[in-house]
Amino acid sequence: MTGIRSALRKAASSSGYTLMNLITLPYYRFFRQNTLLPIFAIAKAARLQKNNVELATMLSSWRDRKLHELYFVQVAGTLLSAAVIGCFSWEARDFEHWVGPAARYCSLVLSLFAILLSASQSFIFTTLAQRRSRSNQYLELHPSTCDIAMICRVIRNGHPPSPPKASARVRGSFFLNESESEADDDREKGEKGGNEGKQPGLGESSSLAANHTSQDVKVYIRWNMVFTWQAPMMLLAYSVIAFLIGLTVYVCTPMYSEDLRGQEAAIFYLASLGVGGLCFIWCSFWAYIFVDLDEP
Repeated sequence: MTGIRSALRKAASSSGYTLMNLITLPYYRFFRQNTLLPIFAIAKAARLQKNNVELATMLSSWRDRKLHELYFVQVAGTLLSAAVIGCFSWEARDFEHWVGPAARYCSLVLSLFAILLSASQSFIFTTLAQRRSRSNQYLELHPSTCDIAMICRVIRNGHPPSPPKASARVRGSFFLNESESEADDDREKGEKGGNEGKQPGLGESSSLAANHTSQDVKVYIRWNMVFTWQAPMMLLAYSVIAFLIGLTVYVCTPMYSEDLRGQEAAIFYLASLGVGGLCFIWCSFWAYIFVDLDEP
C-alpha cells in the first residue's frame, strides 16, 4: 500500500511540474529566475538552518528582484492597455473572425488586472522594505516570520523560541510546533529524504527538493504563494499573447476573405512578426546562457 501511495505521489508530482512548465512557458525565464529558483534557495537555506544574516540577505535580494519585476509589469501593462484601447478606433472589417475582437478584449482585461495586482504586490514589498529600514540593526540582520511565511512554511520539532509577544504566536515565531501547524490548510506535503544537497531544477520532478524534511526541521513550499507572486507576470504575458492574436486576425482578414485590399500589408506584417519573434526567442535564449541568476 505504501508503494502504491509513493508511486501515485510521484506521478502526481511529475504531472504537476509538467503542467507548470507548460503554463509558464511564455514567461519561463521570469518565472524561473525571479520566483521559483529564489524560493527554492531560501527554503533550502531554512532547511539547513543557515545563519539569520545570510537568510535575511537572500530574502532582501529576492524582494528587490520582485520589485523590479513588478515595476516592469506596471509600465508594460499600461503601454499595452493603451495600445489595445487604440485598436478599438480602427475601422471594422466585415469578414473579421470573432476571435480577433475577443482576443483584444481579453488582452485589455488581463493587462488591467496585471497592473492592479502588480501595484498591490509592489506596495507589500515596498512596505516591508521601509519597515526594515526603520528598524534597528538586529531586525535588519534577522528575518521575521512574516518574511518566511511569504514563501514557505518552516516547522521545528520540539519547542520553538518564545515569541516576543503573545499575539505573535503561530505567525510570529520563525519555527512552529508541529501541534500548531496541523490546522494550517496551507501545508504542502512532500517526500522525505535525501534531496537536500541538490539544486532543484524544473525537470527533476521525481527528485525535486521542494519540500525539505528532517527530524529537526521541516520546510514546505507554499505553492499557492508561488502562484501569487508570479501572477502579475503571468497576466501580462498572456495579455501580450492575446493582443498579438487579435492584431494578427485583424491584419490578416483580407487573406481569407473576399476583400483583397490589404493583402500586401498582411504579408509584410506576418514577415515582420516572424522576424521579430525569432529575434526575441534567439536573444532571450542566449542572454541567459553565460549569466548566473539562480541565486536570490
